[in-house]
Amino acid sequence: MVVLPPGHERIRTARTYRHVELVSSRITIGLSGGTVNCVYRHAQVENPVPDRARRQLQQLGVCSVDLLQPLQRNPAKLWSIPPMLLNCVQANAKGTAMSSSILASVGRMLWRYLEARGVDADALFKRNGLDPSLIHESYTRYPHRLLCKAVVDASVITRNENIGFDLARHYNLLDLNALGVAFLSSGSLIEALRRLQRYEAAVSSHLKFSITESKGLIHLSSEVSDMPGDAAYLMEDVRMSVLVDLCCLGLERSLDPMEIAFTYPKRKTTGDHYGVFRCPLKFSQPLSKISFNIADARCPFTAVNRALAISGDKILEGMINDLKGSDIISQVKLSITDNLPSGTPSKNEIAKQVFLSVRTLHRRLADEGTNFRKLVLEVRKELAEKYVADKDMSLAEISYMLGFTDISSFYRSFKQWTGVSPASFRDTFPA
Repeated sequence: MVVLPPGHERIRTARTYRHVELVSSRITIGLSGGTVNCVYRHAQVENPVPDRARRQLQQLGVCSVDLLQPLQRNPAKLWSIPPMLLNCVQANAKGTAMSSSILASVGRMLWRYLEARGVDADALFKRNGLDPSLIHESYTRYPHRLLCKAVVDASVITRNENIGFDLARHYNLLDLNALGVAFLSSGSLIEALRRLQRYEAAVSSHLKFSITESKGLIHLSSEVSDMPGDAAYLMEDVRMSVLVDLCCLGLERSLDPMEIAFTYPKRKTTGDHYGVFRCPLKFSQPLSKISFNIADARCPFTAVNRALAISGDKILEGMINDLKGSDIISQVKLSITDNLPSGTPSKNEIAKQVFLSVRTLHRRLADEGTNFRKLVLEVRKELAEKYVADKDMSLAEISYMLGFTDISSFYRSFKQWTGVSPASFRDTFPA
C-alpha cells in the first residue's frame, strides 16, 4: 500500500496487482496486465511533477513522463507501456531492480559496438528486454541482469569472446554520467579512485569498491553480485579496461598497472589481455583487483577542477539517495546537505522541501528513532570527514560548506566529533 503525505490523495485503480512507492511518495504505479496505471494527485495542482519523481519514473523505464502533468479535472492517466519495459517495472515492484541496476547510458558502448559491426543494435536491445531509447536519458536505469544478457548475446552474434575490451574502446566519458566528469576533475589519481569508491553505486548498484595500500602499491578491489553466466568475465573485462583508460585520461599519459587480478579462470589465449593492460595478470582470484604504484596514484591530474568535482559529487549523492527509495531520513539528509552552505537549515525549510508539514516531519522522524537536530549533526559530521580528507579544500571553505559562522566553531565541533583536530585527521591520509 502506498501512503501519501498530508495534502495528497491516493487514487485507487480498478485492477492493480502491485504498487511501487517512489521517492516523492506522491506517485502510485500499479501493474495491471500489459498496462501501467500511473496516478498523480497534488493538493496544489498548478505545481509541476517534481524532478526527483520524474527521475524515479525514468528509472522504472517509464519514458512518457511528460504525460504526467497536474490535471485540473482528471488527476489520473492511464497509458500502455511496451512489454519490454515491463521488465524494468516488474523488477522494481519486486524490490530487486534498485538493488541491482545500472545506468542505461552505460549501454551506449554496447550500442556503438554493435552499430560499428553492422548489427542492428535496436533489435538486440529489444530482444533482451531493453528499450534502446533509454540510453539517451540522463537518469534512466536498466536491470543489471538484462544488460548482462545483452552483452552475452552480442558476444555470441559477433563471435567475439573478448568483446569486453572492444566495448571499452567504444565508451565515452559521459556514459558514466556525473561520475566520469567528477573522476577527471579530481586533484590526483588517488583522489579520483576514492571518488569512484564512494559513488560507483550511482552507476552500478551491484558493484562495491574498496581501496587498500601495501608495499608501495594502492589496490582497488571490487566485489560483484548478480553476475549471471558468461557475463561475469565479459563485464569484468569492460570494467578493468575502462578504469585504466580513465586513469590515463586523468594523467594525460600512458599508465601501466602493476598487477591485475581477475575472478574468472585463465582462458586459452590471453594475448589481448596483455596487449590491453601490459602488466602481470592473475586469474581465478577471490576478488577483482587492479594495483597501481603509489607514486603514480599521487600524481596530480592535469584537468583538475575543484568546483566541477564538487558539483559532480552533489549530483551523484542525489542519484544514490534516489536509489534508496522513499526513506524519509535519506530525503531529509539530502535536503540538509543542499542547504548547509546557506547556514544551518531550519526544520520549517526542510519540511517544505520534502513536502511535509513540520508536525508530520517531526512524527515521521520520531517513528524512525531520530529527530531533525540529530540528522543535521550527522550530515555535518559525515561531510566534515569527507571534506577534511580532501587536502585541496581549505578549512575556511569546509566551514562555509557546512554552514558554520566561523572557522573556530567548525574546529571545535570537528574535534568533538572525531577526538582530533582537522589538521591531525587530514594527516592520516596520504598526500
